[in-house]
Amino acid sequence: MGITIRPATNHAADAAKRLADLHDHEDSLHQGTARVLYAIYTGTISSREIRNDHQVQLGALKNRDAIHIRHGDGTRYTLTDDAAFAFNI
Repeated sequence: MGITIRPATNHAADAAKRLADLHDHEDSLHQGTARVLYAIYTGTISSREIRNDHQVQLGALKNRDAIHIRHGDGTRYTLTDDAAFAFNI
């Protein structure tokens, strides 16, 4: 049994972040998430009443930086610039 002393680094946290980013890039969109994303794109998602399954999908889209969630300006959910660019082919 031995003891190793090494300087404190962020290598483990950086590696975990890179793995999470890789997973997000390789993981496809769930069908329900795609429906919610399209509803935001077309402006047909309700700004007052959100179903429970939509709340989960909104969180997933927010984590992927595909949408902005705004408060108080009338438009509650909007696409990020990257997501809007992907829709405008």
